[in-house]
Amino acid sequence: MLKGNSFSRDTEGERTERLIAFSGNIGDVAVELGLPADKLAASEGALDVWEDVLSASTREAGEAQEATEELNKVIKAAYDYYVGAKAHLMAVINEIEYPDKIIIAYGFDDDAPTDCKGLRNALKVWIDEHAVLAGEGDPRIVNDTIIAKLTEHYDKLEAFFRSRLKEKDEAIRATETKRAVYTQHSKLLSFVHSLACLTWGDDDSRLRLIGMVPSSEVHTPGGGASPGIGVPENLTAVFGDEDVRITWDAVEGADGYYLSHTQFPPLFLRLYEGEATEFLHEMPDNGTHYYRVRAKVGDESGEYCDAVSVDVVVEAPPAPTKLKISLGGDNRTKVTWDSPSGTVYNGCSLYSVDVPTGSPVPARPDEPIWDELIFYSITMGELAPGMTRYVWVTGTLRGAESEATGPESVSL
Repeated sequence: MLKGNSFSRDTEGERTERLIAFSGNIGDVAVELGLPADKLAASEGALDVWEDVLSASTREAGEAQEATEELNKVIKAAYDYYVGAKAHLMAVINEIEYPDKIIIAYGFDDDAPTDCKGLRNALKVWIDEHAVLAGEGDPRIVNDTIIAKLTEHYDKLEAFFRSRLKEKDEAIRATETKRAVYTQHSKLLSFVHSLACLTWGDDDSRLRLIGMVPSSEVHTPGGGASPGIGVPENLTAVFGDEDVRITWDAVEGADGYYLSHTQFPPLFLRLYEGEATEFLHEMPDNGTHYYRVRAKVGDESGEYCDAVSVDVVVEAPPAPTKLKISLGGDNRTKVTWDSPSGTVYNGCSLYSVDVPTGSPVPARPDEPIWDELIFYSITMGELAPGMTRYVWVTGTLRGAESEATGPESVSL
């Protein structure tokens, strides 16, 4: 599991491993933690939900791959026949008056396309031109058998292309569902983790029981600090391009160290345990980060040194693109947008305000009506007659929010 309990950075395997412990054991400590009934039910069922969405995502991805492979076979067959038919016609075309015109009419002045869209278009041009020439009694055509075969290949391309789109859409929806469940579970895990740390402390062994302590770490022994163990000195934290490097002086006689971290004092969480006197905190979120360290000897540990802080400045990502708002059934509005190429947001925030139609364009509200959106579309509530709805959207990456795209509006 990931160091530091950054739940939103779990891999799929790490999330499964974490939920096995979390869902299986949370019931044993729920009363002690004062966990609300709805949170307990969600916690106990989290593993089943996660495994279901993983299974569905894997299945849909496999079916989408199969559909793509089938389409590629159809493309190859259509391409081979198209090339053969073109070669046949080109062999006899010089006997026809004005051969250059028929070459252009059938699109033979370009190389045969190999992509699905281009090949479909090329076949359609040939089939349509054949119908025109045949209707005019023009002799510059191929026989009906070849056209029938070309039409058969065109129809297969259409059918398999649409089938592939359907499977691809289902695979995308399954992936989006998996992402949504992952985000919901991350919030649930974070809630329980904070509650457990406030109830037990961040060093309690029961954190491991409910999947909160990475399997690669050993919890800090409970109890007070040993006065015989020195306190680390010269703790420093320096932010580089993307990471924070933390270093401290070695303590005589120590055989290891515990490094804790937080963005929300006073609740510090484990970040590192080991013998080294430096640690690279990779790609922390935007904002101020606090670190403290203590030495250990065997099963005992000393006092934490005073915490140091460092400001992490993450460059804001580019703003979302293609923002649209449209009016749908029951006067509800649908908002869609996209992320720029090469940018994968951690989440998006949607801002909205309704004003009487004809009013000046309003300023963007200070607070979003939705944040941490992982889907790039959402259906909003009913728009009242005589009102105009304005929307803006931003994207967030590692805690840094982009400029807003918008406003876009729709009126009723």
